[in-house]
Amino acid sequence: MNEMEYVYEVYKAGSFSNAARNLYISQPALSTAVSRVEKKIGNKIFNRSTTPLTLTEAGEAYIDAVEKINMIEYDLNNKLLEINDLKCGKLNVGGANFFSSCMLPPIIKIFAEQYPGVSLQITESDSIRLYEDIKTKNVDLILDGGTCPKEQFIAHTLFSEHILLGIPSSNPINDRYLDYQLSYEDICADKIELFKPCIPINELAKERFILLTQGHDLYARSMSIFEHNDIHPENMLYLNQLMTAYNLAKQGVGLAFVTDTLIRLTARNDSLKYYKIDDASAKRDIFLAHRANLSPTKAMKKFIEIAKNIYS
Repeated sequence: MNEMEYVYEVYKAGSFSNAARNLYISQPALSTAVSRVEKKIGNKIFNRSTTPLTLTEAGEAYIDAVEKINMIEYDLNNKLLEINDLKCGKLNVGGANFFSSCMLPPIIKIFAEQYPGVSLQITESDSIRLYEDIKTKNVDLILDGGTCPKEQFIAHTLFSEHILLGIPSSNPINDRYLDYQLSYEDICADKIELFKPCIPINELAKERFILLTQGHDLYARSMSIFEHNDIHPENMLYLNQLMTAYNLAKQGVGLAFVTDTLIRLTARNDSLKYYKIDDASAKRDIFLAHRANLSPTKAMKKFIEIAKNIYS
């Protein structure tokens, strides 16, 4: 990654500390890189006295130039992909931790075998940041779940999944709901729709819930489930990744909303008991999305086609 990209990350993140964390480098190293750029152009790029950081007049000109360069590189890559019939070029696909580790690999395997000349890059981050990255052309496709803003993105649905409640097996509350438990076999056999008993969420207000942070689709769905069941849990732990919430729930830290996709695609573990939820928010689509204002490239179309063949 070059110094221009470092500057742009600071601009997007709004602070050196956030940018350094996103780039996996130390803050002093990042500050030194940005200072070198400022020395080269003879002007400060950021007003460091503001929170979040703001751009100086020179900084605005610099960022404008970076975005134009990014657009030129993006257009060039797409044209080369079309001209060379996918014999060269690059494709950047983004996904959160679970999607990147469990769902993308089989798609990537087939795509790489069919189009070995196309350089594949995987951007792993949380959904909130990925949608910002795709706006700035750092990511071509996002693999995500939930609701896709139709005015900004076009979603290609792969399948629908169920959101279940996972309760640690060690929690004695499970004894009250033995008849409500979904077996691992039922989940893997896609028999959730046929399963009738749904756990009474309104009886769980005193339990600790592990939720994703605000801005995530699963956060909004969790809040909707709470609202529809007229409960307001006071003991909640917020995290940024579904896999982390799932793993903490397995350790007995609290109750977590998990998906049947996650349960099927990860190794079997009996540390959680699973329950169906009676709520419209407990079902969502999994999709690949790209920006609505740009036509998908041939590489993007092929990647989507392969994904649909695997998961539809």
